[in-house]
Amino acid sequence: MAEKIKKANRVLMLLYRLSLGERVSKADYAAEAGISVRSAERDMREIRTVLTEMGDSYTLLLDEAGRLYFSNNGRRKFSETEVLFISKVLLSSRSLCREEMRQVIAAMSSLFGFAVRNEIKAAIQSELEQYVEPLHGKRLLALHWDLTRAMQCQLKIALRYRKLSGEVVCRKVLPISIVSSEYYLYLVGFFEEKAYEYPAFFRLDRILTVEKTDEHYNPRLFSDYNMGKMKQCIQFMYAGRLLRVRLRCENRALEAVRDRLPNHRIVAREEGHTILQAKVFGEGFCRWILQYGRSVEVLEPQELREKIRRNLQEAAELYT
Repeated sequence: MAEKIKKANRVLMLLYRLSLGERVSKADYAAEAGISVRSAERDMREIRTVLTEMGDSYTLLLDEAGRLYFSNNGRRKFSETEVLFISKVLLSSRSLCREEMRQVIAAMSSLFGFAVRNEIKAAIQSELEQYVEPLHGKRLLALHWDLTRAMQCQLKIALRYRKLSGEVVCRKVLPISIVSSEYYLYLVGFFEEKAYEYPAFFRLDRILTVEKTDEHYNPRLFSDYNMGKMKQCIQFMYAGRLLRVRLRCENRALEAVRDRLPNHRIVAREEGHTILQAKVFGEGFCRWILQYGRSVEVLEPQELREKIRRNLQEAAELYT
Protein backbone atom coordinates (compact mmCIF):
# COMPACT_ATOMS: atom_id res chain seq x y z
CA MET A 1 0.00 0.00 0.00
CA ALA A 2 2.81 2.42 0.91
CA GLU A 3 4.46 1.72 -2.44
CA LYS A 4 1.23 2.49 -4.32
CA ILE A 5 0.83 5.77 -2.45
CA LYS A 6 4.44 6.66 -3.21
CA LYS A 7 3.87 5.94 -6.92
CA ALA A 8 0.62 7.95 -6.99
CA ASN A 9 2.36 10.94 -5.44
CA ARG A 10 5.19 10.60 -7.95
CA VAL A 11 2.83 10.50 -10.92
CA LEU A 12 0.79 13.44 -9.61
CA MET A 13 3.95 15.52 -9.22
CA LEU A 14 4.97 14.68 -12.80
CA LEU A 15 1.51 15.63 -14.04
CA TYR A 16 1.72 18.92 -12.14
CA ARG A 17 5.13 19.75 -13.64
CA LEU A 18 3.87 19.00 -17.15
CA SER A 19 0.77 21.14 -16.58
CA LEU A 20 3.06 24.09 -15.79
CA GLY A 21 4.66 23.76 -19.21
CA GLU A 22 7.83 21.90 -18.22
CA ARG A 23 9.43 19.44 -20.61
CA VAL A 24 10.66 16.31 -18.83
CA SER A 25 12.89 13.56 -20.23
CA LYS A 26 12.47 9.97 -19.11
CA ALA A 27 16.07 9.80 -17.91
CA ASP A 28 15.84 13.00 -15.85
CA TYR A 29 12.52 11.97 -14.34
CA ALA A 30 13.85 8.51 -13.47
CA ALA A 31 16.93 9.98 -11.80
CA GLU A 32 14.97 12.58 -9.82
CA ALA A 33 12.37 10.05 -8.67
CA GLY A 34 14.93 7.34 -7.94
CA ILE A 35 13.31 4.79 -10.26
CA SER A 36 14.32 2.91 -13.37
CA VAL A 37 13.80 4.31 -16.87
CA ARG A 38 11.30 1.51 -17.48
CA SER A 39 9.28 2.62 -14.44
CA ALA A 40 9.44 6.21 -15.71
CA GLU A 41 8.06 5.02 -19.05
CA ARG A 42 5.18 3.28 -17.26
CA ASP A 43 4.34 6.44 -15.28
CA MET A 44 4.24 8.51 -18.45
CA ARG A 45 2.16 5.91 -20.23
CA GLU A 46 -0.38 5.93 -17.39
CA ILE A 47 -0.75 9.71 -17.64
CA ARG A 48 -1.26 9.47 -21.41
CA THR A 49 -3.86 6.71 -20.96
CA VAL A 50 -5.84 8.71 -18.37
CA LEU A 51 -5.89 11.81 -20.57
CA THR A 52 -7.10 9.76 -23.54
CA GLU A 53 -9.88 8.08 -21.52
CA MET A 54 -11.07 11.44 -20.17
CA GLY A 55 -11.21 12.91 -23.66
CA ASP A 56 -9.04 15.79 -22.44
CA SER A 57 -8.01 18.41 -24.98
CA TYR A 58 -4.37 17.91 -23.92
CA THR A 59 -2.12 15.02 -25.01
CA LEU A 60 1.47 14.06 -24.22
CA LEU A 61 4.09 14.37 -26.96
CA LEU A 62 7.87 14.01 -27.25
CA ASP A 63 10.05 16.82 -28.58
CA GLU A 64 13.25 16.42 -30.63
CA ALA A 65 15.30 15.95 -27.45
CA GLY A 66 13.04 13.11 -26.28
CA ARG A 67 11.39 15.19 -23.55
CA LEU A 68 7.74 14.75 -22.69
CA TYR A 69 5.45 17.80 -22.83
CA PHE A 70 1.78 18.76 -22.89
CA SER A 71 0.24 19.62 -26.24
CA ASN A 72 -3.16 21.31 -26.42
CA ASN A 73 -3.92 19.79 -29.83
CA GLY A 74 -3.56 23.05 -31.68
CA ARG A 75 -5.82 24.98 -29.34
CA ARG A 76 -4.00 28.19 -28.69
CA LYS A 77 -3.96 29.61 -25.18
CA PHE A 78 -3.11 33.12 -24.05
CA SER A 79 0.55 34.06 -23.96
CA GLU A 80 2.00 35.78 -20.90
CA THR A 81 2.32 39.07 -22.83
CA GLU A 82 -1.37 38.93 -23.78
CA VAL A 83 -2.49 38.19 -20.21
CA LEU A 84 -0.37 41.06 -18.89
CA PHE A 85 -1.82 43.44 -21.49
CA ILE A 86 -5.43 42.36 -20.80
CA SER A 87 -4.83 42.72 -17.04
CA LYS A 88 -3.55 46.27 -17.55
CA VAL A 89 -6.56 47.19 -19.70
CA LEU A 90 -8.98 45.67 -17.17
CA LEU A 91 -7.41 47.59 -14.30
CA SER A 92 -7.57 50.88 -16.19
CA SER A 93 -11.23 50.25 -17.12
CA ARG A 94 -12.26 50.24 -13.41
CA SER A 95 -15.42 48.42 -14.51
CA LEU A 96 -15.39 45.68 -11.83
CA CYS A 97 -15.43 45.68 -8.06
CA ARG A 98 -12.10 44.89 -6.39
CA GLU A 99 -13.02 41.29 -5.60
CA GLU A 100 -14.06 40.40 -9.16
CA MET A 101 -11.09 42.25 -10.66
CA ARG A 102 -8.70 40.15 -8.56
CA GLN A 103 -10.68 37.02 -9.44
CA VAL A 104 -10.43 37.56 -13.21
CA ILE A 105 -6.74 38.47 -13.19
CA ALA A 106 -5.89 35.50 -10.94
CA ALA A 107 -7.81 33.14 -13.26
CA MET A 108 -5.87 34.35 -16.31
CA SER A 109 -2.52 34.22 -14.50
CA SER A 110 -3.21 30.64 -13.38
CA LEU A 111 -2.65 29.53 -16.99
CA PHE A 112 1.08 29.76 -16.31
CA GLY A 113 3.69 28.33 -14.02
CA PHE A 114 4.96 29.86 -10.81
CA ALA A 115 7.74 31.94 -12.40
CA VAL A 116 5.52 33.58 -15.05
CA ARG A 117 2.71 34.18 -12.54
CA ASN A 118 5.19 36.04 -10.34
CA GLU A 119 6.36 38.15 -13.30
CA ILE A 120 2.79 39.17 -14.12
CA LYS A 121 2.05 39.83 -10.45
CA ALA A 122 5.14 42.06 -10.11
CA ALA A 123 4.20 44.03 -13.24
CA ILE A 124 0.70 44.91 -11.98
CA GLN A 125 1.09 44.68 -8.20
CA SER A 126 1.10 48.43 -7.58
CA GLU A 127 -1.97 49.00 -9.78
CA LEU A 128 -3.80 46.09 -8.17
CA GLU A 129 -3.03 47.24 -4.63
CA GLN A 130 -4.10 50.82 -5.42
CA TYR A 131 -7.12 49.77 -7.50
CA VAL A 132 -10.14 51.97 -6.84
CA GLU A 133 -13.36 50.13 -7.55
CA PRO A 134 -16.44 52.00 -8.84
CA LEU A 135 -18.57 53.51 -6.09
CA HIS A 136 -21.39 50.99 -6.57
CA GLY A 137 -19.03 48.14 -5.53
CA LYS A 138 -21.34 45.50 -6.99
CA ARG A 139 -20.45 42.11 -8.41
CA LEU A 140 -21.39 42.09 -12.10
CA LEU A 141 -19.89 38.98 -13.72
CA ALA A 142 -22.87 36.68 -13.05
CA LEU A 143 -25.36 39.34 -14.20
CA HIS A 144 -23.31 39.94 -17.34
CA TRP A 145 -23.43 36.21 -18.11
CA ASP A 146 -27.19 35.94 -17.51
CA LEU A 147 -27.91 38.90 -19.79
CA THR A 148 -25.61 37.50 -22.47
CA ARG A 149 -27.45 34.18 -22.44
CA ALA A 150 -30.79 35.98 -22.74
CA MET A 151 -29.47 37.82 -25.80
CA GLN A 152 -28.15 34.62 -27.37
CA CYS A 153 -31.55 32.98 -26.88
CA GLN A 154 -33.32 36.16 -28.08
CA LEU A 155 -35.47 36.29 -24.95
CA LYS A 156 -37.33 39.31 -23.64
CA ILE A 157 -36.38 40.23 -20.07
CA ALA A 158 -38.18 42.01 -17.23
CA LEU A 159 -36.04 44.53 -15.34
CA ARG A 160 -36.37 46.41 -12.10
CA TYR A 161 -34.07 49.36 -12.59
CA ARG A 162 -33.00 52.29 -10.44
CA LYS A 163 -32.71 55.48 -12.49
CA LEU A 164 -30.16 58.20 -11.77
CA SER A 165 -32.87 60.11 -9.89
CA GLY A 166 -33.33 57.15 -7.54
CA GLU A 167 -36.74 56.24 -8.96
CA VAL A 168 -37.25 52.48 -9.41
CA VAL A 169 -39.00 51.48 -12.63
CA CYS A 170 -40.06 48.17 -14.18
CA ARG A 171 -39.38 47.61 -17.85
CA LYS A 172 -39.78 44.79 -20.34
CA VAL A 173 -36.73 44.97 -22.57
CA LEU A 174 -35.49 43.32 -25.76
CA PRO A 175 -31.73 43.06 -25.06
CA ILE A 176 -29.30 43.31 -27.97
CA SER A 177 -25.83 44.02 -26.54
CA ILE A 178 -23.63 44.87 -23.56
CA VAL A 179 -21.03 47.61 -23.96
CA SER A 180 -18.47 49.32 -21.73
CA SER A 181 -17.99 53.07 -21.42
CA GLU A 182 -16.44 55.42 -18.87
CA TYR A 183 -15.97 52.84 -16.04
CA TYR A 184 -19.45 51.30 -16.44
CA LEU A 185 -21.06 48.36 -18.22
CA TYR A 186 -24.33 49.02 -20.05
CA LEU A 187 -27.12 46.83 -21.35
CA VAL A 188 -28.35 48.08 -24.72
CA GLY A 189 -31.95 47.22 -25.56
CA PHE A 190 -35.31 48.33 -26.82
CA PHE A 191 -38.49 48.88 -24.82
CA GLU A 192 -41.16 46.42 -25.83
CA GLU A 193 -43.92 48.98 -25.65
CA LYS A 194 -42.19 51.65 -27.76
CA ALA A 195 -41.32 52.02 -31.43
CA TYR A 196 -37.85 50.71 -32.24
CA GLU A 197 -36.49 54.10 -33.23
CA TYR A 198 -33.37 54.07 -31.08
CA PRO A 199 -32.15 51.96 -28.13
CA ALA A 200 -32.08 52.60 -24.41
CA PHE A 201 -29.08 52.10 -22.11
CA PHE A 202 -29.18 50.50 -18.66
CA ARG A 203 -26.17 50.57 -16.35
CA LEU A 204 -25.66 47.04 -15.08
CA ASP A 205 -24.97 48.15 -11.52
CA ARG A 206 -28.39 49.87 -11.40
CA ILE A 207 -30.28 46.74 -12.43
CA LEU A 208 -31.95 45.52 -9.24
CA THR A 209 -33.48 42.32 -10.61
CA VAL A 210 -33.67 40.65 -14.01
CA GLU A 211 -36.09 37.94 -15.01
CA LYS A 212 -35.90 36.04 -18.27
CA THR A 213 -39.32 35.52 -19.81
CA ASP A 214 -40.31 32.67 -22.12
CA GLU A 215 -41.11 35.20 -24.86
CA HIS A 216 -38.77 35.34 -27.84
CA TYR A 217 -38.23 38.39 -30.02
CA ASN A 218 -37.43 38.58 -33.71
CA PRO A 219 -33.89 39.98 -34.20
CA ARG A 220 -34.88 41.20 -37.65
CA LEU A 221 -36.76 43.99 -35.88
CA PHE A 222 -33.33 45.52 -35.31
CA SER A 223 -31.70 44.68 -38.63
CA ASP A 224 -30.77 48.35 -39.02
CA TYR A 225 -28.86 48.29 -35.72
CA ASN A 226 -25.41 46.80 -36.18
CA MET A 227 -24.05 47.07 -32.65
CA GLY A 228 -20.45 47.48 -33.80
CA LYS A 229 -21.44 50.45 -35.96
CA MET A 230 -23.84 51.81 -33.34
CA LYS A 231 -21.06 51.92 -30.74
CA GLN A 232 -19.18 54.27 -33.06
CA CYS A 233 -22.05 56.77 -32.73
CA ILE A 234 -22.31 56.74 -28.94
CA GLN A 235 -20.65 59.11 -26.47
CA PHE A 236 -21.29 58.80 -22.73
CA MET A 237 -24.16 56.30 -23.16
CA TYR A 238 -26.87 58.84 -23.81
CA ALA A 239 -28.87 57.93 -26.88
CA GLY A 240 -31.25 60.55 -28.28
CA ARG A 241 -31.85 60.79 -32.01
CA LEU A 242 -29.23 59.64 -34.50
CA LEU A 243 -27.84 62.75 -36.20
CA ARG A 244 -25.40 63.51 -38.99
CA VAL A 245 -23.10 66.28 -37.72
CA ARG A 246 -20.57 68.51 -39.42
CA LEU A 247 -17.68 69.87 -37.33
CA ARG A 248 -14.85 72.36 -37.73
CA CYS A 249 -11.99 71.05 -35.63
CA GLU A 250 -8.69 72.70 -34.76
CA ASN A 251 -5.89 70.42 -35.90
CA ARG A 252 -4.38 70.25 -32.41
CA ALA A 253 -7.58 68.51 -31.22
CA LEU A 254 -8.11 66.50 -34.39
CA GLU A 255 -6.57 63.19 -33.32
CA ALA A 256 -8.61 62.97 -30.10
CA VAL A 257 -11.85 63.84 -31.88
CA ARG A 258 -11.24 61.37 -34.70
CA ASP A 259 -10.48 58.59 -32.22
CA ARG A 260 -13.75 59.26 -30.40
CA LEU A 261 -15.77 59.42 -33.65
CA PRO A 262 -14.55 56.31 -35.51
CA ASN A 263 -17.25 56.61 -38.22
CA HIS A 264 -16.08 60.12 -39.17
CA ARG A 265 -15.22 61.28 -42.67
CA ILE A 266 -12.89 64.18 -43.51
CA VAL A 267 -14.67 66.41 -46.02
CA ALA A 268 -12.36 69.45 -46.20
CA ARG A 269 -9.14 70.92 -44.85
CA GLU A 270 -8.54 74.58 -44.01
CA GLU A 271 -5.54 76.37 -42.59
CA GLY A 272 -5.26 75.10 -39.01
CA HIS A 273 -8.64 73.35 -39.16
CA THR A 274 -10.28 70.20 -40.56
CA ILE A 275 -13.95 69.74 -41.44
CA LEU A 276 -15.44 66.38 -40.37
CA GLN A 277 -18.76 64.61 -40.81
CA ALA A 278 -19.98 61.85 -38.49
CA LYS A 279 -23.11 60.09 -37.25
CA VAL A 280 -23.80 60.49 -33.54
CA PHE A 281 -26.56 60.10 -30.98
CA GLY A 282 -27.38 63.71 -30.20
CA GLU A 283 -27.77 63.78 -26.41
CA GLY A 284 -24.50 62.10 -25.53
CA PHE A 285 -22.60 63.94 -28.25
CA CYS A 286 -23.83 67.29 -26.96
CA ARG A 287 -22.45 66.52 -23.48
CA TRP A 288 -19.16 65.22 -24.85
CA ILE A 289 -18.33 67.97 -27.33
CA LEU A 290 -18.54 70.76 -24.71
CA GLN A 291 -15.18 69.72 -23.26
CA TYR A 292 -13.41 70.98 -26.39
CA GLY A 293 -14.58 74.58 -26.00
CA ARG A 294 -13.55 76.73 -28.96
CA SER A 295 -11.34 73.95 -30.41
CA VAL A 296 -14.35 72.25 -32.03
CA GLU A 297 -17.33 74.04 -33.60
CA VAL A 298 -20.55 72.29 -34.57
CA LEU A 299 -21.57 73.58 -37.99
CA GLU A 300 -24.59 71.33 -38.62
CA PRO A 301 -27.33 70.54 -37.81
CA GLN A 302 -28.59 73.93 -36.72
CA GLU A 303 -30.77 72.53 -33.92
CA LEU A 304 -27.75 70.90 -32.27
CA ARG A 305 -25.70 74.04 -32.74
CA GLU A 306 -28.40 76.05 -30.96
CA LYS A 307 -28.62 73.52 -28.11
CA ILE A 308 -24.87 73.71 -27.52
CA ARG A 309 -25.02 77.51 -27.56
CA ARG A 310 -27.75 77.46 -24.86
CA ASN A 311 -25.78 75.01 -22.74
CA LEU A 312 -22.69 77.20 -22.93
CA GLN A 313 -24.69 80.29 -21.96
CA GLU A 314 -26.21 78.52 -18.95
CA ALA A 315 -22.77 77.32 -17.88
CA ALA A 316 -21.32 80.81 -18.23
CA GLU A 317 -24.05 82.21 -15.98
CA LEU A 318 -22.78 80.04 -13.13
CA TYR A 319 -19.55 82.05 -13.13
CA THR A 320 -21.00 85.58 -13.43
